[in-house]
Amino acid sequence: TGPIPDGFTGLTDLEILNVGDNLLSGPLPVGLEALPLLSLFILGNNNLSGNVPEDLWGAFPQAETFHVEDNFFEGTIGTEIGQLTSVVDFRAHLNNFRGPIPTQVGLMQSLQYMDLSSNELTGQIPSNFGALANLRTVMTMPFCRKKKDSVVENPSCTEAKWWVKLTSVPNKLARQCDT
Repeated sequence: TGPIPDGFTGLTDLEILNVGDNLLSGPLPVGLEALPLLSLFILGNNNLSGNVPEDLWGAFPQAETFHVEDNFFEGTIGTEIGQLTSVVDFRAHLNNFRGPIPTQVGLMQSLQYMDLSSNELTGQIPSNFGALANLRTVMTMPFCRKKKDSVVENPSCTEAKWWVKLTSVPNKLARQCDT
């Protein structure tokens, strides 16, 4: 419990930061973005709050896992997210992120799984998502609704590589579905 200790920020050789499921609370300490060797960044399932610093979104280009899910983070998802070119598994669901999904997500060429559900995201789904050749699963609040809790292939992407899990939670993202 309590905040993330400031001591992590000086561990420049740290490769794995997994403090998930620890009832941590409060804002992120300054300096987390100065961990250049992180391959695993997991802060999920805590009570962390405040904005995720803009430069933290892209601070770990070699990281394969980036989890900030199930906290009380707010603000926008930073455009620096496009620098996470090695991330395979990105989870930011169950927070209070708002605004659009940055188009820079289309630069995350290793991305296979992304969960942005249960946030306050608005706007269009970036069209360059379709160019992410490795992307297999995207979970968001429903882009459109066919059936409660159903899974629908995104009709704009080829080769059935992008699936959207539709939930019963309404959202403000714009997307057309075939009826």
